[in-house]
Amino acid sequence: EVTTLNEDLEKLRSDVKTKEGTIGDLQTEAGNMRKSHAAELDNINSELQASKQAHSDEVTTLNEDLEKLRSDVKTKEGTIGDLQTEAGNMRKSHAAELDNINSELQASKQAHSDEVTTLNE
Repeated sequence: EVTTLNEDLEKLRSDVKTKEGTIGDLQTEAGNMRKSHAAELDNINSELQASKQAHSDEVTTLNEDLEKLRSDVKTKEGTIGDLQTEAGNMRKSHAAELDNINSELQASKQAHSDEVTTLNE
C-alpha cells in the first residue's frame, strides 16, 4: 500500500510539474500576446493620428480652395456688373446717336425735298 501511495505521489508530482510547465508556457504566451497587442495598438494609434492629420490637412486645403473660389466668384460678379452697366450705357449712347442720325437724315430729306420743290417751281 505504501508503494502504491508513493507511486501515486510521484505521479501527482509529475502531473504538478507538467501543469507548472504548461502554466509557464501559457504565461509566456500571454505575455507575448500582451506585448504584441500593445505594439499593434501603438501601430493603430500611429496610423489613426496620421490619418487624422492627413484629413485635417485636406480639410484645410479644401477650405482655402473654397475661400479662393468664393473670392473669384465675387470678383467675377463685380466684373459682370461693371460690364452690364457698360453695355447698358453703350446701348443708351447708341440709341441717342441713332436718334441724332435719324433726325439729321430726316432734316436732310426734308431739305432735299424742299430744294426739289423749289427747283420744280
